[in-house]
Amino acid sequence: AGRLDVYAGFYRAGARGHATLVAAPRELRAEAIAGAAAEVHALLPDHAVRFVGPGAGRERERLEAAYPSSTAHAFRHEGLSALDLAAAVRSGLGPGAGLPAAGREDAPVYVRSAQAEERVRHAANAAVPLALRDMTPADVASVAAIEREVFSDAWSEGFFHDLLARGVTWARIAERGGALAGYALTVVHGAEADLENIATVPGQRRAGVARALLEDAMHEAAGRGAGRIALEVRVSNDAAQALYRAYGFRHAGLRRGYYQHPDEDALVMARSLGSTPG
Repeated sequence: AGRLDVYAGFYRAGARGHATLVAAPRELRAEAIAGAAAEVHALLPDHAVRFVGPGAGRERERLEAAYPSSTAHAFRHEGLSALDLAAAVRSGLGPGAGLPAAGREDAPVYVRSAQAEERVRHAANAAVPLALRDMTPADVASVAAIEREVFSDAWSEGFFHDLLARGVTWARIAERGGALAGYALTVVHGAEADLENIATVPGQRRAGVARALLEDAMHEAAGRGAGRIALEVRVSNDAAQALYRAYGFRHAGLRRGYYQHPDEDALVMARSLGSTPG
């Protein structure tokens, strides 16, 4: 993290001593750490709060003021050792514990894009605008193919057809240059809306597709009278959590063992629709 920032992960300790993610790690201003910890702690109020690692040592005074005795056990304030890293590799716990997925051990976890790269990407996206339209049964085969590419626990074509047949489902397709770029399905039940699924074609990521679909879902849900929208996201999916947080979503619950292939908890995130989305 930057000189005035910390890079913080949020974990819970199990009965066997294994640590598993509660929410994806993110870069924060040091003064925001106590508030971020409080948001996670609200999901697990019976757990004590402990801060570990070099950042905890550096910000010890600030953290103790918010959570007395939270840094009393100065665990790894000097940093990780080779033994720590070896233990992580051998644990086999995977993304649900904040570790790399099989085959992605050398993939960077956090990389800040160059400003020049971002300018080129935005210019290219502006040249070919994004269009949103309703999803139809004729789209399901193509959507399901992307679903299988993007998600390890993909929905079946039959499940998509079932949702489309329900009058409470708002199903949308994003296209760029006439080609499928992403899709989203939202179910609205009175005052509650659930963003059931949102996906971006791999070649269209970081190109505004998910943002457009999310804004569209929130506006439609609000227009149908929903006062709140919620969703589930893998605890390890830092990119999705960062997007939802940017749109005002906050932690609302934890569903243990919700995902399979690999097994992982789901973080529930929600926001009010009382204000203009975005």
